Amino acid sequence: MAFQFIKALRTANVSFVVAPYEADAQLAYLEREGLVDGVITEDSDLLVYGCKTVLYKLDNSGSCTEFKRERFTACREYNMHGWTDAEFRQCVDTRRRAS
Repeated sequence: MAFQFIKALRTANVSFVVAPYEADAQLAYLEREGLVDGVITEDSDLLVYGCKTVLYKLDNSGSCTEFKRERFTACREYNMHGWTDAEFRQCVDTRRRAS
């Protein structure tokens, strides 16, 4: 599926970066610097690294789940209004240790 997506991007002249393995921090940096508009991944750690736009579980039909950090305040389970990146990371770390 990834190879087909890459071929489609090339055909459409869309610039992209393939970052295999543990590239979370690098991808977050590229987004923070405005070098990419978002990240497509299978790894939820990208939110912890500070990515603002992340697409998860892209499938063959083009369906995926989009997360935007600006929408975190709409979360009903936790009130994240005004949270800093550090507070978000601390929450994730605390939940991991509890499980």
